[in-house]
Amino acid sequence: KSRLFVVIGIGGSYLGARAVIEALQSEFAPLEKREFPYVIYAGHTLCEDYYCQLMRLLDEYDYSVAVISKSGTTTEPAVAFRMVKAHLENKYGKEEARERIIAITDARKGALHNIAQEAGYSTYVIPDNVGGRFSVLTPVGLIPIAMSGYDIRKLLQGAREMRRICKEKNELQENPALLYAALRNILYRKGRKVEMLVNFQSNLRYISEWWKQLYGESEGKQGKGILPHSLSFTTDLHSMGQYVQDGERLMFETVVSIARPNEHVGIPRDEKNLGGINYLLEQSLT
Repeated sequence: KSRLFVVIGIGGSYLGARAVIEALQSEFAPLEKREFPYVIYAGHTLCEDYYCQLMRLLDEYDYSVAVISKSGTTTEPAVAFRMVKAHLENKYGKEEARERIIAITDARKGALHNIAQEAGYSTYVIPDNVGGRFSVLTPVGLIPIAMSGYDIRKLLQGAREMRRICKEKNELQENPALLYAALRNILYRKGRKVEMLVNFQSNLRYISEWWKQLYGESEGKQGKGILPHSLSFTTDLHSMGQYVQDGERLMFETVVSIARPNEHVGIPRDEKNLGGINYLLEQSLT
């Protein structure tokens, strides 16, 4: 019954889900006909223009809401939920608005937990032993991803397989987590204090944003830690490329490489070879 699904959260309460959704969906998803709701976001900014534009959009479409917060008192999501809830109640009435709100929060305590219990919202639990930035495989991430039409069972299956590999493989070269950790720390000790996560797929930019949170929050403590930075190639080669190649040697790059893109684009032949790129005819863009 909803054309839009509004996910209200900030940091780990939305970055993981957004990373997965934007990695899987078309770059032009807002303009395409869809069987499933299109996920949009609130609570991740305090920009007034953003919320004015959001309210005008919500005037036009049927929508439902997931509000995600362990405490319910984080400023940005609390402000957004208050505004969206008021809009929802004005549009549908309090009875139907209640049926269009999902609260994902602590099992026993917190402002959002209490609000949800009092109002009668459908609720899902953020496990006590899972930190926000790691919560994409809990209802925090799984509900928005499922609402977008993606198979969360396959996502969990892949996560279990990677967990198995990382627990069972003792050889450094066979364990991707150990290998990545070892290489990062060797480079850090050699004075490379900045890591740049580089990808060549524009729909992976939110994977980079989520990665920056995972490593920034985890490592940036006690005056230590690698500074996580990200670049989207080839776009950023024409802006940051000069610094990457010839700037101060304080960084290292980790490249996210997609072995097999979903689709292939061929470059048409031009008999006059305008632009001089006929040599690329047999090549993949990636």
